[in-house]
Amino acid sequence: MRPVFAFAFVTLALGACTTGDLDGPDVVGVWRVTAHTKNTQGCTVGPALTDPPFIKFTKENLAGLEYLVYAPCSDATTCESSDFGPAFTEPNGNGYTFTNASKLFTGSTCTLGGERSSLTVGADGAMAIEHRNFGIDTELTEAQCTVEEARSRLQAESLPCRDLETLAAVRN
Repeated sequence: MRPVFAFAFVTLALGACTTGDLDGPDVVGVWRVTAHTKNTQGCTVGPALTDPPFIKFTKENLAGLEYLVYAPCSDATTCESSDFGPAFTEPNGNGYTFTNASKLFTGSTCTLGGERSSLTVGADGAMAIEHRNFGIDTELTEAQCTVEEARSRLQAESLPCRDLETLAAVRN
């Protein structure tokens, strides 16, 4: 089974930017996936996927920062490690969010990237997850190629969206 999302622990570096207080809805436990799509060619809804049939959310703690992660499960009791995927740290009323900015400088190319994920729980108790990856190769110098520049462009919505993954689930 493939990882659903990447960069979980990279996100923990954002701990200084988060409240660390998970006072949003309780999502810990196993959820049955009712819909899953992934478009690796852009940010419109992609083709339907059948894996994973279940996901399991756990609450973790690292250096006093609480966060939520989930693992793909082949059935309601057999789950992979939850050490990947977005580390949801920010409650947003009816769910949680995750934001990560990154940079990579190789040779003369600066790649600025970012991720945005949202998890919402509807009034009917159903969960929806949306995960977007952003990125662009630029001509920035090594000194200009910074995480702060990536974060600024992500906030200004000037990083092109590269892919979209969606999941819908109900509590098992």
